[in-house]
Amino acid sequence: MFSTFTCLGFALLTLNFALPTVGTGSVISITQSDFEDGSYIISEPGYYQLAEHIVFRPLFKESDLGDAAPELTMYPVEDQEKGTGKYSARAFSLGFFAAIVIQAEDVVLDLNGKNLSQSSIHAATQRFFALIELSSAPFPPRNGPANFGTSQFIPSRNVTIENGNLGLSSHHGIHGNLNQDITLRNLVISNFEVAGISLNQVSDLKVESVDIMDSRRDVPISGRLSQAIFGLQALSVHLNLNSKALSSETSELLMAQSALRKSVSTVLKQIYSGENVDNKLFATLTEGLPDGSFVGGILINPKVFVGDKLETDELNSSAVDIKDVSVKRLSISPIEQSTLMLEGGSIGGYGSGHIQDMIGAVFDLDSCYSLENGEYVPNDLADFQIAMARYGHACLENVKACGASSGEIALMRRNTITEAIISWSEGLMSGEDMTELYSFQPNRDYMFHTNKGAIGLKLSGTRGMTVDNLEVSHLENHASESQRGYHVRNNLDYTGFQVKGISMSSSVNIVGRLEVNRLWSLVPNQIFCVDYLNNVNSSGVSIDSLQGFTTSSSLPGLLPKVNPLLTYRVQEDTCEASEGWKAFGIASLVMLLLVVTVVLLLQCRLWNRRKSTGKVMRQKKSSSPIGESFTQDIRLS
Repeated sequence: MFSTFTCLGFALLTLNFALPTVGTGSVISITQSDFEDGSYIISEPGYYQLAEHIVFRPLFKESDLGDAAPELTMYPVEDQEKGTGKYSARAFSLGFFAAIVIQAEDVVLDLNGKNLSQSSIHAATQRFFALIELSSAPFPPRNGPANFGTSQFIPSRNVTIENGNLGLSSHHGIHGNLNQDITLRNLVISNFEVAGISLNQVSDLKVESVDIMDSRRDVPISGRLSQAIFGLQALSVHLNLNSKALSSETSELLMAQSALRKSVSTVLKQIYSGENVDNKLFATLTEGLPDGSFVGGILINPKVFVGDKLETDELNSSAVDIKDVSVKRLSISPIEQSTLMLEGGSIGGYGSGHIQDMIGAVFDLDSCYSLENGEYVPNDLADFQIAMARYGHACLENVKACGASSGEIALMRRNTITEAIISWSEGLMSGEDMTELYSFQPNRDYMFHTNKGAIGLKLSGTRGMTVDNLEVSHLENHASESQRGYHVRNNLDYTGFQVKGISMSSSVNIVGRLEVNRLWSLVPNQIFCVDYLNNVNSSGVSIDSLQGFTTSSSLPGLLPKVNPLLTYRVQEDTCEASEGWKAFGIASLVMLLLVVTVVLLLQCRLWNRRKSTGKVMRQKKSSSPIGESFTQDIRLS
């Protein structure tokens, strides 16, 4: 849609125009060699510019894909994290979470018409990733699936990212937390698995002339590989096993670790060589489409709260301007987990009462539960999770003998795989008796995120948002009923089949063209063109009864604070809101002219009748040319 504008911007950059001055005014060139040892960290103000195309594959050695420790392939090495190392052991506990990390104020990152992308092998090993991270860590303290530290979290401010292409990413194109004064312009963001742009609690954000398109469709693995790698990393990096005090538990865990490493190693070697993954536990179950909870173009959250629903009425993001943006051709196929819940467990983020391992991964009951007799069916991942849980229980029962550090104790306490589940895996309890101890939580993915499907633009809890000239099109959800969790598939409130053009619980002013079209879901009646969520104050937008695209909730009595000339046009596969004179006004004008013409003809006929001597004038009525161009017109005033 905006490719002409974007290409023009790139062309201008190739000329020797004066570059903007930031800091000292000098240009800091970024090359491929700057990424050999890991993430490129911007910690000082300045004007940074890519000098060439970048493919992120740090510290890579093909020999590291062997079964000795495949989970540590392209993982920060110890001397990079300790002492004077630039990669904090806390911030980088999940690995190299971004290609470029911006943790400074007053920065311009000029992509200079170049491509920045993740290598396919790094995308397989590093499943949480952003090409550009706008903070010093992927999550603030006390958030996310790991301990990222309690201090030294540095969000960036007054940052401009412009003029280039962001390519392959296992998660995000651009991600950030607690940022201010961010400008994103003249960008093409594609081939991501989760979101093109995802920002939590942001203020003064400008997104202009950005095309977000063509999400990834060649993912060779399922979400289980992410669970396996994160679990192996937790054991390798964050736990020191005590083989003397816990010899039996340690021996079992080491055996499970070895078996899982062999499986992961084989998978990674196949991906690196371009072969199909043949391990059914880890191979894609969705023909290459992402199987996680969500894919979207732009995601604005009011706060950091990972693992729960995005819908909220809290307003903690502000002053967001979106202009000349397109979101198109995004596809997903979510897989639901049959998630066990502890008695009294709350439904929230990581560690919120569901059955999980030490790194927050859901215990995948469907993968190891026999539908014939309810017995445990071993597999490498479930065996490893259970062995980790057994070791954790034994250590926590006698911390002094175990000799665990406070950090290790905190990690082991995150495990909620119970003794009952361990007994079931050993054949000491039936599947029916075991499952009766728990409730089931539907609508969750491998990491306990709420399944939401495909959403073009997700705006949650934002004050003062302006949207001017936005197109959302060709969003697809390929999930089928067979991808529901076996034990929860009868739940009727499942949202993993949904496709939403725009979902908002925000104060939004739509001042220009807003077009949503070509939304598709394999499961019928799952399309929401414009979805207005939750109870926000009267500064919000309320849209009711869009035919074929009904809102999930409506707020009677609230007046929409949008352009009074705005009209929503809804057809079988299109919902378009544009300036009234463009959509509704022309049709109304034509109708008005027809009515005036008919009235004048009738007046003329009456005058002629009075004037005539009895002769009857017959006039053939002309039919309206309007036809049925709209399924429904909704006038917002």
